[in-house]
Amino acid sequence: MSAVNRAAVEAVLRQYTDPYLNQDPVSAGCVRNIEVQGDQVSVQLQLGYAAGLFKSGWAQMLQMAIEGLDGVGSAKVDIQCVIAPHKAQAQIPGLANVKNVVAVASGKGGVGKSTTAANLALALAREGARVGILDADIYGPSQGVMFGIAEGTRPKVKDQKWFVPIESLGVEVMSMAFLTDDNTPMVWRGPMVSGALLQLVTQTAWGDLDYLVIDMPPGTGDIQLTLAQKVPVVLYEDVYAMASVVGGIVICVLYPLTGIVYASWGGFGAVLLLRICAILFGWRLYHPARTHGSGSGSRE
Repeated sequence: MSAVNRAAVEAVLRQYTDPYLNQDPVSAGCVRNIEVQGDQVSVQLQLGYAAGLFKSGWAQMLQMAIEGLDGVGSAKVDIQCVIAPHKAQAQIPGLANVKNVVAVASGKGGVGKSTTAANLALALAREGARVGILDADIYGPSQGVMFGIAEGTRPKVKDQKWFVPIESLGVEVMSMAFLTDDNTPMVWRGPMVSGALLQLVTQTAWGDLDYLVIDMPPGTGDIQLTLAQKVPVVLYEDVYAMASVVGGIVICVLYPLTGIVYASWGGFGAVLLLRICAILFGWRLYHPARTHGSGSGSRE
């Protein structure tokens, strides 16, 4: 029986690919420690994403593979999930206690944007991440209903300044619906809406969140631009406004040919493709903040 060493253990780990990172744990930099004591091997891995439902099976698979090595009597694989903040726009300060902000938007209403935002928040929470959701759809807030929060529920106020989000299904929820009622008309102009959004974002006492999911209102108006310019959104790369315009053009072109359903999906696909390509390839497309911004507000 030959003695096992670190190189042999790493060689085994390189044979298995993380389905989310599309890399083996060694190449992805997930290995934090490999300890070999006689015929006993201990491996510590650290994943940078929420993987509560995945890590136990992944650890068991790697453990069995290491125990198959000649000279290994027993092995232990410990996997920890430590979610790190991702790069957002430059020159925009981050939110206290929030690592990552993910905005869910659409070119038009009624395409399942709010449902997608709620499911995304719940899926991340189920994987073990600490998640909050902000219902920024000022004119038609719906997250309170989706999370089963009773109508008329009001958030508590902390230190006469901070709104305390309401927790439901393991997610911190904040919505304009908690501050108004169905009989209150929302007849607001652009500056008032943008101000309300920033107040909800900055004056909510979020816990230590790994992800804050923002359910945007449909369209490409003041609220979307305010969020893009003032909040450090992760999935954003100076392509937000241009991608939305392209999505709108795709909808207009496809609508008379395919109908509204396929046109909407086509527009959504165009926006998503542009934004993903911008992140992967570093594209920097036109954005109003570049042209009209001045001083420190410019991103050039």
